[in-house]
Amino acid sequence: MNIDDLTGVIVAQVKALLPKLRQCERHHGRFDTAALKRAVQGAPAVFVSCLGFPQVASRAGGDVAVTAQMAAFVVTRDIAGLDRTAAAAAIAMALVELVNDNRWDSDETFDPEAIRAENLFNDQLEGIGCTIWVVSWRQDLLAGEDVYADDGTVLEHLYVSMSPEIGLAHKQDYRDIETGEAPPA
Repeated sequence: MNIDDLTGVIVAQVKALLPKLRQCERHHGRFDTAALKRAVQGAPAVFVSCLGFPQVASRAGGDVAVTAQMAAFVVTRDIAGLDRTAAAAAIAMALVELVNDNRWDSDETFDPEAIRAENLFNDQLEGIGCTIWVVSWRQDLLAGEDVYADDGTVLEHLYVSMSPEIGLAHKQDYRDIETGEAPPA
């Protein structure tokens, strides 16, 4: 399972588990203040991200196993009858249970002690009027064939772009790291 498929499956399960969320979707990574100001408008919300691959290992046969650092960010604000701090903690607890009960296509062993839930509130967030928690865990995945193996396929082009000009809507903002050219239309 690739990261895009994994985050999609997790988002779908979070939506099913917490149908009263106003927003639940993939997110590109961590939140800065500007992104958080936008996210709070759709609160209560959960955003699922892959924050990186802290462990990568080649396996016999040319496969690559990765450990993905996954995160689900919980963003809440005060709504009539619902305290943002209590709501964020309750959503985080539900996410901890969801993560603990799922391996999402991983055949690897899982250490439930690796799940973390952290309140990221600080004084700066008081001015935004929100509370943010993060539930994080490590997810083992089989990434596929090692592109550096003798019989592997090497990418012809690698395109990069800078946030916020990322995603399919900004395809022409990407540049080939070798040539500087935009991808074909």
